[in-house]
Amino acid sequence: MIILHLQNDHLGHWTASILDELAPHLEAVAVCSEYLRSTFAAKSPALAAKTKIVHNGVNTHLFFPREELREPGTGPRPSKPVVIQGSRVVRIAQLPEDSSIAIS
Repeated sequence: MIILHLQNDHLGHWTASILDELAPHLEAVAVCSEYLRSTFAAKSPALAAKTKIVHNGVNTHLFFPREELREPGTGPRPSKPVVIQGSRVVRIAQLPEDSSIAIS
C-alpha cells in the first residue's frame, strides 16, 4: 500500500495524464489543506477521489503544555503561537548549557 503525503504543491505542476497514470498506484493521497488539493484535483478526478485533507493542527484538549513540568521563566507568551509536534523529536544541535528540553 502506498499513501502519498504532501505539504507542498508538487503535484500541481504535473499534467493531467501523469496524474491519471499515478492514481492507480496509490491507495490514498493526504494533503494538509483544501488549497493543495485544488492544485491538482481538477486535472485528475481519479486522484482527487483518493485525496483526503488532514489539516495541520492539534487537539489542544488532548495535547497541551503541562505547567508542573515547566521551569520558571519558560513557557508560551501571549505574543507568540504555541506549536506542538506530535511525531518524534530528533536532536539536531547541541543545546546551550543553560537550556533544556522537557518532553512529557
